Amino acid sequence: MTLRQIRNRVQVLQRKFALELTVIRLRPYATEFCEQWAVAKTNHQPAPQPHAFIRKIAGAGFRLPTFVALHKYIEKPYPVEYPEPRGIITALLPHAAARTVIDAVFRWDPTPLPSLQTPRPTPLAP
Repeated sequence: MTLRQIRNRVQVLQRKFALELTVIRLRPYATEFCEQWAVAKTNHQPAPQPHAFIRKIAGAGFRLPTFVALHKYIEKPYPVEYPEPRGIITALLPHAAARTVIDAVFRWDPTPLPSLQTPRPTPLAP
């Protein structure tokens, strides 16, 4: 197999799994924003601004027509709950949620991220 054939095969796979790759690439940004939100709310500080977060995502090369949906998701009132990475990605990629791509990526991720809403179980003493 030549280098050109390998490159072509990689490009085919990138096109085939473009949506999954986008979800995987967006997840660290979404997780970081949610962590910043939780820290700010815990310390009784103002929450991070959605506009700065959207600019950060756009600066990373994501050109999505759903930034308004993300802004609405972040700006909705959160009396108890915090925004979650899954909700942010669903707002940015609604077609991924419809195809359950987000669930598949989050389920098969080798390093699952802890949820901010659910407490971690305490280990049982031997």
